[in-house]
Amino acid sequence: VHLYILRNAKSRNHFQIQAIFDNGITLDFTPRPLLAGPDGSSIFIYELQYDLKAEENNALSIKHETTSKPVRSYQLRISWRVFTTHHFEESKQRSVEYPQVTEWHSALLDVVFEKSFMLSAPGSSVPLWNQLCLFSYFFLQHQAYDACKFIFNQFINLLSDNDLRMNQLDGFFQTSNNYISCVMNDPNRYTTDTEVLIRMIGILLINENNINISRLSLKENIPKILSEISKHCDGTIDSVSNDDSDFFENSVAKFLCLKLWLTAEFIENEKDTSSETIELIRRIRKEEKRQKVVSGILKLLVKINSRIQGSKWTELFNLVDPNQLKFEYLELIKSIDVYLKYLIKIAITTQFQNVDIQNKALELFDDFVKKDQYASKSNRN
Repeated sequence: VHLYILRNAKSRNHFQIQAIFDNGITLDFTPRPLLAGPDGSSIFIYELQYDLKAEENNALSIKHETTSKPVRSYQLRISWRVFTTHHFEESKQRSVEYPQVTEWHSALLDVVFEKSFMLSAPGSSVPLWNQLCLFSYFFLQHQAYDACKFIFNQFINLLSDNDLRMNQLDGFFQTSNNYISCVMNDPNRYTTDTEVLIRMIGILLINENNINISRLSLKENIPKILSEISKHCDGTIDSVSNDDSDFFENSVAKFLCLKLWLTAEFIENEKDTSSETIELIRRIRKEEKRQKVVSGILKLLVKINSRIQGSKWTELFNLVDPNQLKFEYLELIKSIDVYLKYLIKIAITTQFQNVDIQNKALELFDDFVKKDQYASKSNRN
């Protein structure tokens, strides 16, 4: 069993994080600095490794030195000597889990230490979403790809649609920028590492309430991780099985959506780079993969309800499976001629001879004109 805790700390603060098991065994976490900060602080990853065994009666025992002792739970604490030794304990007992695998990795994401005699525990917690980035980078550094899978599943199981606020998403991308030098340093691992980074992006629960495109589009805030992924995504997409639909419809689609938003919208006097994103999609060799990606992009664009200013993004309508085109996708378009072009295409695909479809198409076009949502041909999408 591998347990991990992330914590901000100053290197001069020599404290120990410990697990106190209910059988009397105390084990120390091993600290590893991830990267030093300018103020003398560092983010440390604390790791505890121990052997766990399931007995015949389903009871668990922990191996320690030459013996094994039954175990059910443990409590975390910080032991820190300041003139005298202070113990900062976590208020809750944690159950010892047995995951039925030979090696298991688990991040302790919600650790809070109580005060000791009015003294606060040394260091500070790392925000939850920043932990997703930092754990990913750490495991990539150590080529611990299996550990990444365990941690990713933890986040997927833990989080809901309301768990990612705007400031948290900003913090995630800021963290990814600050520590980007930790990853993508070995050409022999570009394909595998890029896949991990794409899957990490896929976990982000992005919606119209937390994505601040204008802020992230500022030159100093644009996520550098998008550029790193773009450099090597061709080989990565080719290497992933076509059966992994979530990778293409969610993770790759989300990554490419971010590229479209942050390189073509709200950036005045900047080069329109939407064609670069479309070219990345065109280079996906297998048509089925490509169509899954485009379908995922269109769904997310509608969900976020944020229009794209680039000149080439409407090529998505030509790249998607015609049977996957939906009237709701038209809400993204501002140019009247482009709107009419794809309105007709969708109507034909959905059996234009159907009177209901005819009426639907006419109603949508009428609404579009009334809302004055079109642009001139010189400024069309």
